Amino acid sequence: MDLEKHLIAIHQHLKKTHEDRADYHNHMANTHTSALGQHEEKSAEHEFHKNAAESHMAARDACQDRMEECDKARSECEKAGIAGMIRKMFDNLIVPTNVSAVAPPRSAPAGLVAVPRLGQPEIKNPAVPNVDPQFQKLFSMDDGEPEHSIL
Repeated sequence: MDLEKHLIAIHQHLKKTHEDRADYHNHMANTHTSALGQHEEKSAEHEFHKNAAESHMAARDACQDRMEECDKARSECEKAGIAGMIRKMFDNLIVPTNVSAVAPPRSAPAGLVAVPRLGQPEIKNPAVPNVDPQFQKLFSMDDGEPEHSIL
């Protein structure tokens, strides 16, 4: 199954889902509307059924709007094909390039500067490891002779 047919099938499935929900909300709105006559006007029960019926009618209308949107999307997909639809969806977006989730300090692009935030510890030179002073000699990379000699 190619992508266009798959998208059309998805739109048809979504339309059916919204249609089922609209039928449910229509049934509930009718049920609450018929229950209005069983209670005195201005009573708590009457107000409950009145509000519930209005809520279900609004939900039904929203589902019917979504059904129309699914029909429209399906017909656009059939007409324009997948390439045209993707172009229409993403045409006005700025797409970043050369974005990395992790940029190690040594391979960071030129001009990239770390911005300290309030309360953040001081950003030190990444070339110098953050090591306790008594252990710095262990982590240093000197090619020369040690400064102090035991002999």
